[in-house]
Amino acid sequence: MEAPDKAIQTWIVTADSSVGIDTLAKKLGEMGLTIVQVLDVVGAVEVRGSESLAREAGRLPGVANVEKDLIVDVGPPDAQTS
Repeated sequence: MEAPDKAIQTWIVTADSSVGIDTLAKKLGEMGLTIVQVLDVVGAVEVRGSESLAREAGRLPGVANVEKDLIVDVGPPDAQTS
Protein backbone atom coordinates (compact mmCIF):
# COMPACT_ATOMS: atom_id res chain seq x y z
CA MET A 1 0.00 0.00 0.00
CA GLU A 2 1.31 3.45 -0.89
CA ALA A 3 1.95 6.07 1.78
CA PRO A 4 -0.91 8.64 1.87
CA ASP A 5 1.28 11.39 0.42
CA LYS A 6 2.34 9.20 -2.51
CA ALA A 7 -1.18 8.06 -3.37
CA ILE A 8 -2.40 9.45 -6.66
CA GLN A 9 -5.66 11.37 -6.31
CA THR A 10 -7.75 13.66 -8.48
CA TRP A 11 -7.75 17.37 -7.66
CA ILE A 12 -9.62 20.43 -8.92
CA VAL A 13 -7.38 23.49 -9.25
CA THR A 14 -9.32 26.75 -9.53
CA ALA A 15 -7.62 29.70 -11.21
CA ASP A 16 -7.85 33.32 -10.21
CA SER A 17 -8.08 36.04 -12.84
CA SER A 18 -4.35 36.88 -12.84
CA VAL A 19 -3.27 33.98 -15.09
CA GLY A 20 -4.90 32.41 -18.14
CA ILE A 21 -6.27 28.92 -17.63
CA ASP A 22 -4.11 27.42 -20.41
CA THR A 23 -0.98 28.97 -18.89
CA LEU A 24 -1.92 27.59 -15.49
CA ALA A 25 -2.58 24.12 -16.93
CA LYS A 26 0.86 24.16 -18.57
CA LYS A 27 2.52 25.09 -15.24
CA LEU A 28 0.63 22.32 -13.43
CA GLY A 29 1.79 19.78 -16.01
CA GLU A 30 5.39 21.01 -15.82
CA MET A 31 5.43 20.48 -12.05
CA GLY A 32 4.46 16.82 -12.49
CA LEU A 33 0.67 16.78 -12.20
CA THR A 34 -1.23 14.90 -14.90
CA ILE A 35 -3.78 17.11 -16.65
CA VAL A 36 -7.11 15.28 -16.89
CA GLN A 37 -9.06 18.16 -18.41
CA VAL A 38 -9.10 21.94 -18.63
CA LEU A 39 -12.47 23.38 -17.64
CA ASP A 40 -11.98 26.79 -19.21
CA VAL A 41 -15.62 27.89 -18.85
CA VAL A 42 -15.40 27.65 -15.04
CA GLY A 43 -11.70 28.52 -14.75
CA ALA A 44 -10.51 25.21 -13.34
CA VAL A 45 -8.18 22.35 -14.19
CA GLU A 46 -8.76 18.74 -13.19
CA VAL A 47 -5.42 17.08 -12.39
CA ARG A 48 -4.09 13.83 -10.92
CA GLY A 49 -1.17 13.62 -8.54
CA SER A 50 -0.01 13.27 -4.96
CA GLU A 51 -1.20 15.40 -2.05
CA SER A 52 2.23 17.02 -1.80
CA LEU A 53 2.08 18.10 -5.45
CA ALA A 54 -1.44 19.44 -4.89
CA ARG A 55 -0.21 21.50 -1.92
CA GLU A 56 2.65 22.79 -4.04
CA ALA A 57 0.19 23.70 -6.81
CA GLY A 58 -1.77 25.79 -4.31
CA ARG A 59 1.26 28.08 -3.96
CA LEU A 60 1.54 28.80 -7.70
CA PRO A 61 0.71 32.32 -8.84
CA GLY A 62 -2.74 32.27 -10.41
CA VAL A 63 -4.16 29.48 -8.22
CA ALA A 64 -7.16 30.48 -6.10
CA ASN A 65 -7.90 27.05 -4.62
CA VAL A 66 -7.03 23.34 -4.75
CA GLU A 67 -9.59 20.77 -3.60
CA LYS A 68 -9.73 16.99 -3.73
CA ASP A 69 -12.26 15.91 -6.35
CA LEU A 70 -15.42 14.29 -5.01
CA ILE A 71 -17.13 11.39 -6.71
CA VAL A 72 -20.92 11.59 -6.66
CA ASP A 73 -23.02 8.61 -7.68
CA VAL A 74 -26.80 9.00 -7.81
CA GLY A 75 -27.40 5.44 -8.96
CA PRO A 76 -29.62 4.24 -11.78
CA PRO A 77 -32.95 6.00 -12.41
CA ASP A 78 -35.00 3.02 -11.19
CA ALA A 79 -33.10 2.51 -7.90
CA GLN A 80 -35.04 2.45 -4.64
CA THR A 81 -34.79 5.50 -2.42
CA SER A 82 -33.25 4.82 0.97
